[in-house]
Amino acid sequence: MALSYFIMNRHTLSIFLFYVMFFLQACDNTAVSETQTNSEQQPIKGHYIYGHETNTFQPCEQHKVYWVNGSNQILNRLKNKYESFKLQPYEKVFVELTGEFSDKSLDGFAMDYDGQFLVSTLLSMDKKTNDDCR
Repeated sequence: MALSYFIMNRHTLSIFLFYVMFFLQACDNTAVSETQTNSEQQPIKGHYIYGHETNTFQPCEQHKVYWVNGSNQILNRLKNKYESFKLQPYEKVFVELTGEFSDKSLDGFAMDYDGQFLVSTLLSMDKKTNDDCR
């Protein structure tokens, strides 16, 4: 009788754990969905500079400057478009981007900046003017 009680309790425990894991998984999926919904990225305007050991973005109305990261495809697009706009090295251009800010890098050139900006999309790029951030 003790053996059947142990087996029955073990079976009950297994079922209980299954439902707990199922519930936790469901909660985890809900959290991901909410994060994806809430992370619809808003365009951010600012100034971009590309050059030797420089790849930076300074959002409008901020003093902070961020090192730019992203996929090779987006970084090449930024660089190529920048090269078509600049007249002299390290010239600022006005950009509208989507992406996310992240912590300061612990190594490389990026560690000299206030943080990093992971670019998702280059929406526009143009020559810098006095009216850019208005």
